[in-house]
Amino acid sequence: MHTAKFIVYLQLSLTMSLFANNLSLLTPAEADAIVLAKETAKATKEVALIERLQATPAKSEVETVQANGDIQIARNIEAPARGVAARSGPAPSPNQPVQLAPNQIAVFQADAQKDYQALMLSVTEYDASISRVSWTKDGQIYTVYTNANFNYLRGVTSIQADTTDYTVFLGIGEVDTRESHAGSYEPLPELPKFHSNRSEYFLESSVAARSGSKNETKALAGFEALLAHYDDNLPELQIAYQRNQALTEAKVRYDSALSGKMFPRAIPQLGYMMPSKLTGA
Repeated sequence: MHTAKFIVYLQLSLTMSLFANNLSLLTPAEADAIVLAKETAKATKEVALIERLQATPAKSEVETVQANGDIQIARNIEAPARGVAARSGPAPSPNQPVQLAPNQIAVFQADAQKDYQALMLSVTEYDASISRVSWTKDGQIYTVYTNANFNYLRGVTSIQADTTDYTVFLGIGEVDTRESHAGSYEPLPELPKFHSNRSEYFLESSVAARSGSKNETKALAGFEALLAHYDDNLPELQIAYQRNQALTEAKVRYDSALSGKMFPRAIPQLGYMMPSKLTGA
């Protein structure tokens, strides 16, 4: 196996309470209850909508028998009336200046001085333990290997650094080396040992040699800010990931329980033709 040379960078982590911000892990039963409540509320709204539509006089109806024998009825109805929210007090003048408090002005001034950048990373997660992360900066491709589990960052869309706000875009693929064929993924090089109590990453020295120290620091700034966010919020990120996984699995169980059965809502299969003034037809 090819052995690559690496430069090591360390990111210190902070010790935080596992249940900070009142986050808690979800049991399967709790996840099932959440999904059931959400789907019940959704069904209730659908029933109410269909009842309103059925009560609306139709300009025309078209009945179609589906291949499985179901009957679909398309009704062309008038657009429902849209209510206008009442406004209390006099309408604000478009030329009236907005008075800001000193602290609000300070916030606006600080935001105006910040730099805004997009952080677009391509990630391969190996055995949920090592992440291979690549991105392009100023035409140069950077690749690092880190012990940070990027699955925990799936829900992160933005982070804030001292002088830069980053919008985060992550493309994450997962590899289970125990089950995947060796030729189906890019193997990991031999890496130095990671420390278990902190995140760290290794940058290929060939990349650093081509980029130079100044360009390298600039190119790594966004990635290091994301790692700092990871370390500072790891317990919450882990819990959020577990909750999302639990709810996803609960939704699969919910859908599986309905598969092949009559949908537990007494709703006829109706289609509704939207009025032309809404569809532009």
